[in-house]
Amino acid sequence: MPEVEQTVSTSTIENEIGNVDLTRLNNGAHFQFMKNVNEKLTAETAMLTNSIAKDAADKLNKALEEEDRCYVISQKSLLTKRIVAEDHERDQMYMGYRSAVYGFLRSPDKAMAAAAERLWAHLTDYRISTGWQFDRETASIANLLKDCETTYAADINKLGVKAYIDALKVANEKVDELLLSRTTDRGEQVAGALRSARRASDAAYIRMVKVVNALAILHNDTAKCDAFIKFMNAEIKHYKEQVLTSKKRTDDTPKEPKEPKQPEQPKDPKDPKQPEQPKPGGGDDIHLPEEPPKKPEGQ
Repeated sequence: MPEVEQTVSTSTIENEIGNVDLTRLNNGAHFQFMKNVNEKLTAETAMLTNSIAKDAADKLNKALEEEDRCYVISQKSLLTKRIVAEDHERDQMYMGYRSAVYGFLRSPDKAMAAAAERLWAHLTDYRISTGWQFDRETASIANLLKDCETTYAADINKLGVKAYIDALKVANEKVDELLLSRTTDRGEQVAGALRSARRASDAAYIRMVKVVNALAILHNDTAKCDAFIKFMNAEIKHYKEQVLTSKKRTDDTPKEPKEPKQPEQPKDPKDPKQPEQPKPGGGDDIHLPEEPPKKPEGQ
């Protein structure tokens, strides 16, 4: 009896979620992919009437919540941009205050000139630089402001520069708050937390794909998986083409291979019995540098 060739239904192969290498996605793309999948999945009410599918969807949603939390923490370094912006505003107020005090040093009013001299000496004592590290500058300005509001309050009022002091205080407090927030966020961040969260999301995603593909074969009449599978394959295709495609080559035309270099002909060996005569002065074995070496920065 002749053997009957067994074939697999092409409709079954087509009606399943394809594969995608999630490990190659960067953190942002990975989170967005999972978010898109989760949002579409939660809308599939007919499919989620199946208890196994519902359990897989719930686990994916829970894993995504943890990935979201870790991803947000990993992005907290963006606070640095806000700190830089607030620091710039603070520097403007500080330099404005210095300039105002300096201008009064030449005041024809002796009382105002004397007040300016005391405030200028106060500024000189602190020697604050706007190029200092954030924490150092913040602490120094806070102490300077405390002096201005107490010991030098009369001189500040005499020159009418209290507006600078008030604005500088507000700007300094903003920087201080942002620095504290950044420190707190870094304290909460555990090394590898986002990486672990991604692995958990991947495991939940793979489980969900297996469940949906099985439902499409066994219970598609009630689970109604077709629309979700179609969405998933379109999403996977998009990520493969737009995100995972290498961007190194922008021209599809392959480059022409370079001509191999011709090997050089070996030179005739010198006769050891007839060594070359040494040049007068011993040759140029030792070369003095044309310029003296540069000193390291800071010396």
